[in-house]
Amino acid sequence: MGKNLIYIISDEENLSKNLKVLFEENSLVVSVVPTRMALEAIVNFKPSVAICINSLSNQENLGAAAFIIKASQLKVFQHTSFALLDKEPMNEMLKIQGMTLGYSLVLNQDLSETDRISLINFINAEIAYLNAA
Repeated sequence: MGKNLIYIISDEENLSKNLKVLFEENSLVVSVVPTRMALEAIVNFKPSVAICINSLSNQENLGAAAFIIKASQLKVFQHTSFALLDKEPMNEMLKIQGMTLGYSLVLNQDLSETDRISLINFINAEIAYLNAA
């Protein structure tokens, strides 16, 4: 299936392009998927990692909290790990909330150099784990 498939889930073209460049510089192949199509694509193609660009503080039906709850209901955690790049400034409580909901990694959208390294290491670790299984 999608053993090494990585999705960037975003409706923001510029940010998606920048992330795609970062990932490709690190030999990672990614696809950008619009938010409204993401859950169906994850169910059908089973990416190993989905990087969501959203906000936990967004209480609309496509907010990060609602998105990960719907993903859990669809039982996609069996094959896909989720990271959240939150649009809002993050504090430790929000990071813990995101991880409690099901995100394996929660970072600020404006990635620092340390966060970029953490994100790449997270993706590589998830791919290695899935390939070993």
